[in-house]
Amino acid sequence: MKNILVPIDFTEVTEAALRHAIIMAKTARARIILLHIVKSQEELLPATKKLEMLAAKYMDHGIAITAEVQQGRLEDIGQLAAAYETNLVYMGTHGLKGLQYVLGSKALQVVSAAKSPFIINQKGPINDQLKEIVVPIDFIAEEKQILHAVIDIARITGARIHLFSAKHNDEFLKKRTQLNLNYAKNLLKNNQMNYVEVGETGSKGYLNDLLDYSSMVNADLIAVINHKEDGFKNLFGSHFDQGLISNSYQIPVLMMNYKQITKVFDLFSGIAANS
Repeated sequence: MKNILVPIDFTEVTEAALRHAIIMAKTARARIILLHIVKSQEELLPATKKLEMLAAKYMDHGIAITAEVQQGRLEDIGQLAAAYETNLVYMGTHGLKGLQYVLGSKALQVVSAAKSPFIINQKGPINDQLKEIVVPIDFIAEEKQILHAVIDIARITGARIHLFSAKHNDEFLKKRTQLNLNYAKNLLKNNQMNYVEVGETGSKGYLNDLLDYSSMVNADLIAVINHKEDGFKNLFGSHFDQGLISNSYQIPVLMMNYKQITKVFDLFSGIAANS
């Protein structure tokens, strides 16, 4: 069974995450697991009833939705995602402050250390399917691995992929970035993907240029690799990740470790052949 986990705290933004998850679940023919975490046993029964009511509200979408209430800490979401054999986690947040509220002060650590990839959203979906996916390209070799997950998504949804490469003055970093960009383009061509290539202008900084471009093309998703679990730092460090998660355009962000590619592929495996 392919599983998509949606942590719910009964706020509008986490219900918006559920609406995002329903779109993906229809595409991937997956089951949705709603998760609510309580602090005490006394909260288990009322929370279960409330969560089951929320699940029932969306049953007419033709998706299997189950409700799970666990006693513990909000920081346990990553471990619980693994326990439920989750392929993908949709998590709603009110920007960075909201993310810290949902997961605690170690928000990014929880997301990046989890065995399942996260799609983090601040509001509900605009479209009924993914149409535009932006992928940042920099000089770190593992960054290009996100493309394998993006290709799986784009193949099923028909989304167009935007390669947004970083601009460097350092010749070594420039060459490394170009190598990764060439790899990305060849991979997309070989998989017959619809894609466009664009680069940082250098006028506002990479993060701002990336977000402005993503907004301009009405991106449904920005997909990035996070290396924190292995002690690596990506090109821009945690501030870059925080800026993406809490971006003012409220564009959802797919954040995953490069070792999670197979797990994302499993969400879509076998679908293309039967479509």
